[in-house]
Amino acid sequence: MWINWPVIDRCCSQRAVLARSQKQSSTLEDPPTYGQQELPSASQGTSYNSHALHLKAHSGVEWETEEEVLRRPIEYTSNTVPIRRVKRGDISPEWFLKEAACKNEPIIVEDVCNDWPAMERWSVDALEERFRHVSMKVAKDDKGKKMRMKFKYYADYVRNQQDDTPLYLFETNMDDNGYIRPLMEDYEVPDIFPHDWFSLVNADSRPPFRWFCIGPKRSGTTVHIDPLGTSAWNAVTHGCKRWVLFEPKEEKSKVKGKALLLKGEAEEAIQYFDFILPRIKKAYPDMKIYEGLQNPGEVIFVPGDWWHGVLNLEDTVAVTQNYCGPDNFDLVWSKTRKEREKVAWLWLRNMRRYAPDIYERAIAMNKRDKFKMRHQRPAGDRLPDASSSSSESSSDSTSDGEADLDPAGLQ
Repeated sequence: MWINWPVIDRCCSQRAVLARSQKQSSTLEDPPTYGQQELPSASQGTSYNSHALHLKAHSGVEWETEEEVLRRPIEYTSNTVPIRRVKRGDISPEWFLKEAACKNEPIIVEDVCNDWPAMERWSVDALEERFRHVSMKVAKDDKGKKMRMKFKYYADYVRNQQDDTPLYLFETNMDDNGYIRPLMEDYEVPDIFPHDWFSLVNADSRPPFRWFCIGPKRSGTTVHIDPLGTSAWNAVTHGCKRWVLFEPKEEKSKVKGKALLLKGEAEEAIQYFDFILPRIKKAYPDMKIYEGLQNPGEVIFVPGDWWHGVLNLEDTVAVTQNYCGPDNFDLVWSKTRKEREKVAWLWLRNMRRYAPDIYERAIAMNKRDKFKMRHQRPAGDRLPDASSSSSESSSDSTSDGEADLDPAGLQ
């Protein structure tokens, strides 16, 4: 899934953990313990708990503590419906493509990952034994710089943290980093997701699409849409996630509840699920809201352009990938050709070389929409929606031999 990174400076204890891990990163000592005295109290800043107590005192609403929202059951009503659930043994890949993916409907599939080695190897304790001295990405600072932490420190942080917005580990380069590449051997792409048409773009130019994730309880992502119209699957091996999804037609301001925010509230997952989501349900009774819990061994399918947010109810370990296939190619291509011009050109070039059927589909869309690719327009003529940073990230001269591409998923 696409990531909304937590900001480091929001929390004193997060800064303390990062400072300690960076200071001691050159040693092989056991990680320091972070006891109660090192964690900030509610009085040290605007925290979730202090905000809840403020609301209770000044509005008369009986707001509960952050631990309560992690245990609170989902109440299904006329406008809050459960995410559809099926068992893997009851469906086939063909059924999934026809009844879920092509219909652009979210679904949770049970018993998908039961045989993965990751079901045992990805507990925090087991991961610490394997990757104790390996640094992984846990956040970004205010300037967008990626922050890394040795796993031994992060594991200790997960066990002891009391943060309102905990550090959320998202590691993107499992393929490139030899120290963490063994994670790739612990799972496999579920066979209900056989397509990966973006693999026609070489690894250096392809947008990020795969993440290994550890979310401590209370962490999560606020409501967002994944980039370029890609769909996603997310598999949980440990812990539990609470999901909320809204249909693509819904307005951004409504699903985020911007007009319903009170003074002092921030766009954080824990506050969204506890305070803001209930207000959204009351303020927009005709808006359909999908909710559900994802448990170990289960995979959720998030269709392209669907609004979605997550709250980790427990310390949760997962892997997620975004993809393009026959079910969502039209949406992905229409967005990529506008927002990532150079990537689109490299993709189209390799479609022509290695996947002519997909190439013809893209060319037909361009002709139908009277869309001109960057090489078909006058020099300096740029699209208004094009991303300047991403457009410049890929060279037209990139070598794309068959050896540079991943053949898996080109079905």
